[in-house]
Amino acid sequence: MNSFWEDTYSFLKPYSAFLGGLVYGAGWWLLGDAVTYAMAILHSNFNILWLIPGLVATVAIIVMNTTSKEDVVDSYGDDAAMCRSRVVLMLSYLLSLCAIVGSVALLLSEKQKEEQGDLW
Repeated sequence: MNSFWEDTYSFLKPYSAFLGGLVYGAGWWLLGDAVTYAMAILHSNFNILWLIPGLVATVAIIVMNTTSKEDVVDSYGDDAAMCRSRVVLMLSYLLSLCAIVGSVALLLSEKQKEEQGDLW
């Protein structure tokens, strides 16, 4: 059974980044489609602040993909370059976390505007 998972992993590994990019692109496509539908058909307003967490997450993924794995785990190379790579990678993780926190904050603030009451 263990061999099955190892074979599956080794088969799917080259396609995982492409599949992740497709899923991320599909998410942006669905967001754009939902906004267009809401504005054109439902005649609702769109707040541009709703895009900020997605844009921050996109920047985080771009920054994350600029750092190669060899730069982060290279123990025999230049220590300054390894430190810079790790700092850039940590920055991308922090940007991702900020995007998640921003999304939750926007969701809660919109819900509070809708109900005009206590969030809890």
